[in-house]
Order: sequence, then structure tokens, then C-alpha cells
Amino acid sequence: MKYFAVGFSLILFGIVLLVVFSLLGLASVGLFIIFPFFFSTNPISAIPIIIIIFGFLILFFAPFSGSIERNEDRSEPNLRGESKKSFGGIIMIGPVPIIFGSSRKMVYALIGVAVVIIILIFVFYYL
Repeated sequence: MKYFAVGFSLILFGIVLLVVFSLLGLASVGLFIIFPFFFSTNPISAIPIIIIIFGFLILFFAPFSGSIERNEDRSEPNLRGESKKSFGGIIMIGPVPIIFGSSRKMVYALIGVAVVIIILIFVFYYL
């Protein structure tokens, strides 16, 4: 759980640094349609971007940090009545899904979600 707090803290700290650098005139911040952008000619302005990237990397790998310890005791029944937590995700590259998950049940559920998303993409694209 502390990895999530560290990841969010790094992202927030990076955003604060971006605001401070833009207020000091070291960098410029803008908005292109809905995408924010940041540019500068000063090399020190790369520090907030690096901090934000590290924050996202920590958040990405945080769910995997405790999963090794939990999966070692698969033979022991759960005596406290706690439910087993599982996770998964779908990455859509065009109409092609990339599906990952921590259990078969989660992967099958995500396959169903991906099929629905693909059908919706085709319906809205061709109609």
C-alpha cells in the first residue's frame, strides 16, 4: 500500500515542480485541444518530467509487489473469510486487444469486455 502513496506523491510533486518552473519562467505550459504540454530550453526543466515518469512506473508496478508473497501460500485455505483479490487489464491497440490478468477468471471476464468493446468500435465506426 505504501507504494501507491509514494507513486501518487511523486506525481503530485512533479506537477507542483512544473507549476513552480512555469511561474519562475523556466518553462512554458500549454494546452493543445485536450492534451497538456510542457516545453523549455533549460535542461533543469526535465527534472519534473522524470519525477512524474518515476511516479507512474511505481504505480504501475505497485500491484505486483505483494503478489509474490500472497501466491506462495496457495495450498492453505483462507480461514479469515477474506476474498482473493485479482487484477487485470485491457490495452486496445486499434481493434486488437492485449489482455492480462492475475487469474483465469479475470482474463475470461476481460475477454468478454474486449469483445463488447470491439463490437462497439465496429458499430460506431461503420454506422
